[in-house]
Amino acid sequence: MSDAKNYNDALCEVKSFWDRELSLEGEFKDFIMKRIDPVKRREEYPSGYFDRFMTILDRRFPGSRPFKVIELGSGPLLCP
Repeated sequence: MSDAKNYNDALCEVKSFWDRELSLEGEFKDFIMKRIDPVKRREEYPSGYFDRFMTILDRRFPGSRPFKVIELGSGPLLCP
C-alpha cells in the first residue's frame, strides 16, 4: 500500500470521526457538549490553559479574530 493511500485513509478516518462527534452522534457527545458551551468549556479547559493560546493569537492577529475555531490537538474549541 502506498504512503498516499495510507495518508488518504487516515485523513478520511479523522474526518469521519469529527463529523460524528461534532454532529453529537459520536462516542464523546458529553465532552463535545462541554467544549461548545462557553460556561462548561472552563470545566474541560481551565482558563489558564485556554487564555495562554488566546493571548498568542491576539498578538498574532491584533484587533481582529479571523478564526472561529482553533485546534489544540485534542479536538476543536470554539473561541469566545
